[in-house]
Amino acid sequence: MKKLVIRLVVLLALLSTLNVATVANGEERTFNIQTIIDPGMPGLDTVCADAPFVPSAHFGAQAWTYKTRKSDGLIVEDPIRKIGIVRDCIQITDSGFSPFSIHPFYIRFDLGDEIYAGTGQCTIISNNVPVMALILASCTASLIDTTTGEAVGNAVSNTTYNPFGLPGYDTGAYWTLRLYSDKPITSEHYSLEGDSAETTTTVAEHAGNQ
Repeated sequence: MKKLVIRLVVLLALLSTLNVATVANGEERTFNIQTIIDPGMPGLDTVCADAPFVPSAHFGAQAWTYKTRKSDGLIVEDPIRKIGIVRDCIQITDSGFSPFSIHPFYIRFDLGDEIYAGTGQCTIISNNVPVMALILASCTASLIDTTTGEAVGNAVSNTTYNPFGLPGYDTGAYWTLRLYSDKPITSEHYSLEGDSAETTTTVAEHAGNQ
């Protein structure tokens, strides 16, 4: 029993040394944003140079707020207000985008005075819904605050990818960012002014203790 306890202590000590990034402690905040592709987005090569793999493609997008109906969460208006830009780089591992194929990606969110970046993977959900060759995917990434290097949370997407330019469909995503940080809220895009009684802005920022 004594040997087992000693081994556990040693194992925990080793695991602690593997946690290179500092973990941020603080208030839980959740962002919901819509991203819409912007083919003319600058700086993609610079962002992709930080990816830990050789990208096959890169994308730039504008980040927007949107509104949902309070009664059931249905999106009733989008986009509303631009709050930043998002740039990501992906390594396409399956050109047929087979369901459940996995593709590494790197992403950077520039949201006013807050900048987050991280690496993760995109999982293809479908390549034929609602039409053939339209790609539905979900992407997940762990995030760091680029100004402090702290690990602050994660990002998850519901993504539509239109690689073949099918009419009537855009490339874009709805992202949820779950962050833990003590960073003060100073950006003007956090304001909830103008929300109507019928809808609520589902982005700006909602603190975990509200």
